[in-house]
Amino acid sequence: MALGWMTKPRRTWPPFDPATAGTYRGFGLLNQFLVQAPGARRSAHPDASMVAVGPLAETLTEPHELGHALGEGSPVERFVRLGGKALLLGAPLNSVTALHYAEAGCGYPQQTMGDV
Repeated sequence: MALGWMTKPRRTWPPFDPATAGTYRGFGLLNQFLVQAPGARRSAHPDASMVAVGPLAETLTEPHELGHALGEGSPVERFVRLGGKALLLGAPLNSVTALHYAEAGCGYPQQTMGDV
């Protein structure tokens, strides 16, 4: 596939709104449930948004800068530093975002859609 193949489809996508955006089904049903839970907070990153519920929800989800999807300064970094635990219910192991945080921390080359 040619690099940049997603440019045209992305132009037609609606602006990302954490309050109304859907979730990726490949992450399991828990993700969808949490997004819809009362008091849930969702970060504003259009490609790697995080959702949290509870007293640390705002701390975990804000800020979420565009240049820091999963690495330093991201919600997942705060999650790891606070001793968070990942629960997988019907989702594959490669959907654990903390693994991508570890990859970012050790300089693992980032795969992009153009590389697939």
